[in-house]
Amino acid sequence: MKSFVFCCWITVCVSCVPSAYKLTTLQDVPTESDLRRKKFILLNSRDFENGGRLAAIVNGKKWLDFDQEVSHVKDQKAKVFLQGTKLMVQKDYAGALNQFKSLKASDFDCQVKILVTDCLYELKRDTTNFRRNYQEALDCTTNAFVREMALKRYRFFKYEK
Repeated sequence: MKSFVFCCWITVCVSCVPSAYKLTTLQDVPTESDLRRKKFILLNSRDFENGGRLAAIVNGKKWLDFDQEVSHVKDQKAKVFLQGTKLMVQKDYAGALNQFKSLKASDFDCQVKILVTDCLYELKRDTTNFRRNYQEALDCTTNAFVREMALKRYRFFKYEK
């Protein structure tokens, strides 16, 4: 009985831990301190006309509102990307990986390459060359914020691992 209670307590504690991922827009640029604590996903206004609202909904974990907003998105690739980001915030990395695998690595300013690599890392896929993948994303993108995201992740593996 004590082990059952302990397991339930551990499950509740783990599910309460905030997500390592957070959505942002270029209008709501995170501080340097935030960049060190969280892994950001950019909703660029070019791809998401209501990116600020979507970011607030996902970051607030308002999943019913999210489903309503996504139902109005016309671009199928954008829907898949948004579903994948939702799954990452929910810590369903296998589900997110399946979503992102249907997109090209260069989609959304090469963020797909970064997010696939993040999913593989979270799933403990040690056969992946994480630094090479982040470097490829860094070389692929022209967006300065996405370059900074890739560079932060690359440095993590270069100096922390």
